[in-house]
Amino acid sequence: MSMNWISEAKTYLKACSKGFEDLLFPPQCCICRELERPPICVECAAGLKPLRVGSCERCGIDDAGDQIVCGWMSSVDLIRAAVDYEGVGGSAVKHLKFSRSIELSDPMAGRMRETTEGLSFDYIVPVPIHWSRRSQRGFNQAELLADRARVGSVRRGLIERTRATWPQARTTGELRRTALQGAFRSKPCPGARILLVDDVITSGGTVEACAQELKARGAAWVGAIAFAIELPHAFRERQASGSRIP
Repeated sequence: MSMNWISEAKTYLKACSKGFEDLLFPPQCCICRELERPPICVECAAGLKPLRVGSCERCGIDDAGDQIVCGWMSSVDLIRAAVDYEGVGGSAVKHLKFSRSIELSDPMAGRMRETTEGLSFDYIVPVPIHWSRRSQRGFNQAELLADRARVGSVRRGLIERTRATWPQARTTGELRRTALQGAFRSKPCPGARILLVDDVITSGGTVEACAQELKARGAAWVGAIAFAIELPHAFRERQASGSRIP
């Protein structure tokens, strides 16, 4: 009887604490900042852009043979993203990473979960960030998303980032890829099928560099999923014109 009373008291105190927290920090949409809304409200969610479905086996966006989105890659076997980085997708990524809006990780991970349907892998690995950036930011957004996606066993520490680079958004695609060469170090993973997790795929250089290192250490297959993908300018031009690039 006393244990039931203690349990009920704890539940009541937690409810009071949550109510007080909501009073001081009312829930709001992290995108439009409207109060009393979920982290991504209905109106903002409507602005998330779905990705074109193509026939390319690696990226699922290009048409086979177009070689625009992922044709340059050699080590990543598959990439999938939930939404286009352009618009609300990019805003969500930036708010999570730079404004520390950690509450966004749940709805973002929920969208990512859908991209793993039909995939076969042994475990998921968050893309690592350098210790200096983690110290500055306080967390690794890829780890948050991997935990909340709940699509498989999360293996931390398999691969680490050994060298810091300039923020990748400031450089061109080719420079990003060059800067990331040799920036990661992996433990042995013979025969493993690994699914990398990140918040956004921009040039693809990060996941490609991780995949190169993982395969050098024995991985049999490396895929990558992200909440958003930044599509190349040439791909957007093709979409706008409605024509295929030979």
